[in-house]
Amino acid sequence: MSGQKADLKLRLLELSEKIVDLSDRLSEAESLGETGKSYRLTGDLKEVGSQVEDLLTQARDDDRTFALFMLGSVYAMTGYIARAEEKYRQALSSWPDHVGLLNELFDVLVLQEKYAEAENILESIIQFGGETPLVLRNKAGLFAKMGKEEEAAQTLAYSRSLFPEDTQTLEVLENRHVCHCGKNKREGNSNK
Repeated sequence: MSGQKADLKLRLLELSEKIVDLSDRLSEAESLGETGKSYRLTGDLKEVGSQVEDLLTQARDDDRTFALFMLGSVYAMTGYIARAEEKYRQALSSWPDHVGLLNELFDVLVLQEKYAEAENILESIIQFGGETPLVLRNKAGLFAKMGKEEEAAQTLAYSRSLFPEDTQTLEVLENRHVCHCGKNKREGNSNK
């Protein structure tokens, strides 16, 4: 590996670690209602994204794909959902079976209410990564958003049969039951 390529890879890894750190700090600030801190951290994420954009022109092969994945994440966290989708799709052209990348694309498709596309991506996630409690909760949540309540309930029941120790799916099932009895069926039915 040439020195320049090694330096690029190292810089991308450093920026990736920054993105993860900023993401964690941003989630914490948002959960605590710290608006000013959230705003600053979002600005920091945008700056890291700019640095990744600059490196993207030099990156090739897997480094380029990794940079595209990173940019998708930055765009998603900073509210540029359509741009995130674009970068994730570009990265998927090289890494079509990367489950983490597919998960991120699924999330941004759901945010844009592109449910049919999200359902196709979810099938790829299952194909390459298998059925997990989270994937099945996501599938149930997607069905609920699509108005397919019966399929959502069946998917949650199926998940419970496969993963009886999964307390999060049990909580979703309990909330669905409570919510069906209340005024707003969807209230409290958070799947992600």
